[in-house]
Amino acid sequence: MPVVTPSRQGRPQSVTSRRVDVRAIERARQFLDAEKTRVVHSRELESVTGLTRYDLSRQFRIMFGTTPYRYLLMRRLEFARERIHQERPLVEVALDVGFADQAHFTRAFRSAFGLTPARYRALRASQRSSAAPASDLPAKPSMGPGRHPTRTRAHGR
Repeated sequence: MPVVTPSRQGRPQSVTSRRVDVRAIERARQFLDAEKTRVVHSRELESVTGLTRYDLSRQFRIMFGTTPYRYLLMRRLEFARERIHQERPLVEVALDVGFADQAHFTRAFRSAFGLTPARYRALRASQRSSAAPASDLPAKPSMGPGRHPTRTRAHGR
């Protein structure tokens, strides 16, 4: 079984707790990619990888910089954007990508991309009519801690 032992200086470490089972984590990633239209439970990933949920989460984060849950959520949202590009109704998109309802989908989409699916669709349509590439769409705004892009302070402060 291949084992990666990362360190800050780029040299292998001998600390056992920092080892990554590359094959197991790759199996988890492939499983998440294949099952992107539904909720995947940690016990399913445990059976696919043979790792505990804690080891899986830690090793997945080392390899991919995010948790398995967040990785799956972002795959689902990317799939949702593809469906939006196909001009599917938003409620259908929400259900197709495994969200319980459109409101849940909208909250997750806004949290990830900084705008609602309806606003994203409108911006994309206006850019398409202007012949601008979709890659020019705004990314999630960079806000400081505790700040929310759609909320303003009370009393103009």
